[in-house]
Amino acid sequence: MRITFWQAAFVSSLAIALTFLLPALSVLNLFCCAGVVLGALLGPYLYSAQNRLPLTYAQGLRMGLLAGFMGGLWSLVGMLVLYELGIDLGAEVRRGLEELSQQESPDAAFWERVRQSTSGTRLLIFSGISNLLLGMLFGALGGALGAGFGARYTAPEDEP
Repeated sequence: MRITFWQAAFVSSLAIALTFLLPALSVLNLFCCAGVVLGALLGPYLYSAQNRLPLTYAQGLRMGLLAGFMGGLWSLVGMLVLYELGIDLGAEVRRGLEELSQQESPDAAFWERVRQSTSGTRLLIFSGISNLLLGMLFGALGGALGAGFGARYTAPEDEP
């Protein structure tokens, strides 16, 4: 079964979005966005393996960039849907900031500004934009790495 460039990028984008949305997979992103890199690596690898054609690093980079962009958009849409369903992914962040603000601090005005800026909608918008940018940056890296890993595949020999 052969897959197209766009299908491989789509599969990669879903993997990237899952690393942003699922807490168990989000842990991977603590290690220099390893989850995004691995998700983006998936597309060029699948493309090369299924089509028995190697991708150049430029093609892998382009696929990773596209997958990172789409993955960032998927994660933003997913966060909005979850927020509307009453599942607030930013609640833990706000809770941690609230605990920090309860400690003795000389700048109470600073913590008030932090509290206001981490309201649900603002935090959601910030997270979505950062996911989009980080997805593109580390997606491009993962795509180039995926092209390198998929380079061992060559065109199939003519079968009798």
